[in-house]
Amino acid sequence: MNSEYNDVRESREIDLIDMFWYWLSHFKSLIVFLVIGIGVGVALFVTTPKATVDTSNATNATNDTKIEDLKPEDKTKASYASAEVEKPYPYKEEIDWNKRLSDSQRKKVDETVKLYNYYIELANNYRTSGESYKDNSEALYYLTGAEANVNALIKSLSEDERKYFYNQIGQDTVSEYYGDTVVTNATKSNTTAAKASASKGRSGKVKLLISVIVALILHVLICVIVYIFDKKLKYTENPSSMLGTTEFSRVINWENINSKGAITKAITKARLKREREIPYSEALEVNTNAVLDISKKNDYKNILIVTEGLVKEGDEFKKLLMKDSDVNVSVVDNITHNALGAKMASEVEGCVILSKVGNTNLYDIFEEGVAVRSREIDLLGVIVYV
Repeated sequence: MNSEYNDVRESREIDLIDMFWYWLSHFKSLIVFLVIGIGVGVALFVTTPKATVDTSNATNATNDTKIEDLKPEDKTKASYASAEVEKPYPYKEEIDWNKRLSDSQRKKVDETVKLYNYYIELANNYRTSGESYKDNSEALYYLTGAEANVNALIKSLSEDERKYFYNQIGQDTVSEYYGDTVVTNATKSNTTAAKASASKGRSGKVKLLISVIVALILHVLICVIVYIFDKKLKYTENPSSMLGTTEFSRVINWENINSKGAITKAITKARLKREREIPYSEALEVNTNAVLDISKKNDYKNILIVTEGLVKEGDEFKKLLMKDSDVNVSVVDNITHNALGAKMASEVEGCVILSKVGNTNLYDIFEEGVAVRSREIDLLGVIVYV
């Protein structure tokens, strides 16, 4: 017999649906976890490092066409006339160029500067001149040629020569520097800033989402662990069936359930959807009649109620059993760890064990069942309270 009950204890099954409702019933703590997750995510979002780009000398007309952005086939009179001439941005470094560069290198840069200034002058004159001048093909020819020569010379400069060139043309604002690449106009600088801002935004949102997901997963894991390792009787467990005895009607306090909040009420009813909504008092009456019928058929005069800590329920059930019968009813908390209970058990013919979902240890019910059967007492059944 002991081996049989040990096997039952070891084969306790987990109802995934009931576990889901159990998790959902802790919605208040779930909200707390999510709020904490959102708070942590917002903190991470706010503290995400921002990429800084110095665009102080970039023109506000980011969307304006720049002469250096125009393709050769697009460089018409109209495009030159409407384009904004913009100087490239240099590196801001305190350097002794007389020591850094040779005389020939400085001379090369000086020549590039002269041609660059000439190109800027031509471009500005062309852009601000009257319509008759803009229609002058000769002016456009010189402007295009000057631009081509300047671009070629700048491209031929070494890194140090290019830095010196920027220094010589009077540009003091520092732009971003990627290896050997220099940002040469506001469009590149502003685009970089936009990309950095977008990257920061995406990174912050990802951190916020991850924080919320982690909080949700953590709450689920805690509830699952508690549910699995909790030894208390669960909604879906039927100790009567496990003990191979009579299955009495469950005693559910529907009035108490209906008085709870809307969410708690809906979740609880979802968990108990397989149970009939029978009034509390009527369920007790049904179980009382069932116990008395069994006792009468077997001529039992002494009945023992093992309450498993449910003192109020035990006294209530005792009164109902003795109300209209000559059966002698005794009430005891347990018989396995109670000397008085063990003594009282030896004087009865039948026994009823009380239990309550979420309150009674399932394994204690098994122990009481073994103790009752070992004394050759008829285990009439188990009553489950919800």
